[in-house]
Amino acid sequence: MGIALVQIAKRAGARVIGTASSPEKIAALKTLGLDIGIDGRTGDIRAETLAATRGYGVDLAIDLVGGPKFSDLFAAIRPRGRLVMVGMASGVQPTLDPAAIRQSAVTVTGFIFGKVMHLPEIGQMISGLLSDVAAGELVMPVEKTFRLSEAAAAHRHVEDNRPFGKVVLIP
Repeated sequence: MGIALVQIAKRAGARVIGTASSPEKIAALKTLGLDIGIDGRTGDIRAETLAATRGYGVDLAIDLVGGPKFSDLFAAIRPRGRLVMVGMASGVQPTLDPAAIRQSAVTVTGFIFGKVMHLPEIGQMISGLLSDVAAGELVMPVEKTFRLSEAAAAHRHVEDNRPFGKVVLIP
């Protein structure tokens, strides 16, 4: 999802600051529109984001990871900014203190596709994104393909390697 979000934000005219789990993934994201990359494992998300925004913070943060760096991400959002909690790739549920929300004036929203798939506007959005992929306007790299009979190996690859791009099963 992060690969698509970088491209969508860039197309909308945003200055895109993002995290990735390695310098190689940051470099790959930069080819797709990432302006500033922060190593999500070793970087200081709060400090680097505030430095990149001259202390202002970001207008919008989309969290796909959760986990131990969540509070740093939250602290990098400007007052009256927005946080959308989408995923938990770290496997660790983030904690969010209601007092911190109140004091920061940040709007926090959760998002799960399964809860909104039935809405016509979501169907239209997905259809538009798929058209953009088909037209080559939105790039979704395929990291590796596996035969359907190798589904277990494909799952191991995703779990062990945190791939950049999609892992595809081919019948």
